[in-house]
Amino acid sequence: MIQFKTIKSDTGTLTQALIPFLIRRVFFIYNSESVRGEHAHKETNQVLCCIQGSVTVDMDGKYSVVLKSPDCGLYVPAKVWHSMKFTKGSILLVFADKEEDETDRIRDYGEYLDTI
Repeated sequence: MIQFKTIKSDTGTLTQALIPFLIRRVFFIYNSESVRGEHAHKETNQVLCCIQGSVTVDMDGKYSVVLKSPDCGLYVPAKVWHSMKFTKGSILLVFADKEEDETDRIRDYGEYLDTI
């Protein structure tokens, strides 16, 4: 987990996301009430941040983390199988160090186990 720096004032709250890699891509996942992900990346590192609602992230079937606050992020390094389950109305912000590349994904869990 990465705790982001948060500054609260009378006019609102500002959170600074300090990401441990050079960001090449940012995307949002929303309007999802199902399980997403279910893959690993060969080279892409990501930081996941739930900016609304809650998202449960399962990694390798060994760890489960509930993201429910915009002031922290979860670092998901390359070669980690992960899935995300959204509650209604959730928004997940994702920072990635690689551009979109479908060939970077391993979508078959058996193949994933053979490569780690």
